[in-house]
Amino acid sequence: MKPEALAALHAFCAAVPLTLVRRLADYLRSEAGCVPVEGCRSRFRLGSEAFVAFRRLATFFAAPAELAMALEVGAFFLEQARNRTSSLVWSGPACVLQPVRTTEQVILDIIEGAQREILLVSFAAYRVPSLLQALRDALHRGICVRFVLETAEDSEGQLRHSATCAFAQLQGAFFYHWPSDRRPRNRAGHPAKMHAKCAANETSFLVTSANLTGDGINGNMELGILHHDPEKAALLLAQFDQLISSGELRQ
Repeated sequence: MKPEALAALHAFCAAVPLTLVRRLADYLRSEAGCVPVEGCRSRFRLGSEAFVAFRRLATFFAAPAELAMALEVGAFFLEQARNRTSSLVWSGPACVLQPVRTTEQVILDIIEGAQREILLVSFAAYRVPSLLQALRDALHRGICVRFVLETAEDSEGQLRHSATCAFAQLQGAFFYHWPSDRRPRNRAGHPAKMHAKCAANETSFLVTSANLTGDGINGNMELGILHHDPEKAALLLAQFDQLISSGELRQ
């Protein structure tokens, strides 16, 4: 496809709902002869901007079936692009990252948006009422909730209070830890820390500097990045699945 045709295809697909693009493709596939430009305008109630974009796009295709195929391809790739977005997440003093969402807001969205599973990973954790309630609701919906958290025992004193205590009241959740006998040691003989921090469901995930504490998600200066990408979310979840199945993480 010529670059000009690709540009016209993107312009039209971006100007109307993707459901309309697919309906239009279905209609054109049943047509014969030349592309019925005016007929499509009235049938699908295309606005002036959308119609101009559609009329330009139609000039690159001699047959309706060809345009239908192009529309399906354009809708597919635009949907894929929309499903793969990233945004910065900030907690702390006001900054130039405006508009920006707080760590707490994003984690709550990940919990509430889960359809099958939720993974929360943190070094430290203290009771956060908003997260506890959202997680109770998720468990009630039948969502699988898993935690990977540091413990005072495994950290050998580097963490004073086990992070698991913050969420122990959540009946039905699964808790995993990184045993000290599986960790490398530094020169002072201390075990490596379970220092990863993230929140994930099957379509989105947040990688963040924030621990699952009130200060961490609200008060501290913390920075993270939120990804909407089902493929990468699946890879992240699979990473922890593998650590669990191999015994690197234990329940």
